[in-house]
Amino acid sequence: MRILGVLISLVIIGLLMNLVGDSSMYFDVPSLLLVTVVAAGAVIGRHGFKGFPQIGHKHNNEAVLYTISNAALMAGLIGTFLAMISLLSHSGEYKIIHVAPSIAVTLMPSLYAVVLFPLCYTLGEKFEVSVGTALLLLANVLVCAIAFAFGLGLAFSPVG
Repeated sequence: MRILGVLISLVIIGLLMNLVGDSSMYFDVPSLLLVTVVAAGAVIGRHGFKGFPQIGHKHNNEAVLYTISNAALMAGLIGTFLAMISLLSHSGEYKIIHVAPSIAVTLMPSLYAVVLFPLCYTLGEKFEVSVGTALLLLANVLVCAIAFAFGLGLAFSPVG
């Protein structure tokens, strides 16, 4: 039943992506690699290579899913921060219409992390959200809101 819930969620997310625009604009390979490789590295570091088969087991997967979700949230936040720092350090050289698409790319790691988190939560039978995890999730959402404000030109005036 959980797999069905996850599949329904993924289909709804995919439909919403197509409603808003072309679904290809939501795919960024470096951001996806950052989030998935850091999450996989965290699983290996914490549970060893035996952690991956545990994801499929119904009663032994909570610790592994918890590790994946937390590592993905951290990677998403770090990736978004690094991209925003890089973008804003060069923002004086560009007009806002050139900066806005770059801001969209900076949000990709957080988007992937925020989508991956509820999937892990749904698959885990006794998955509990800690205060630290909730703060990471909130930080990702706040960073996205701030980046959105920059994209609208609310946080700084356009150059030139």
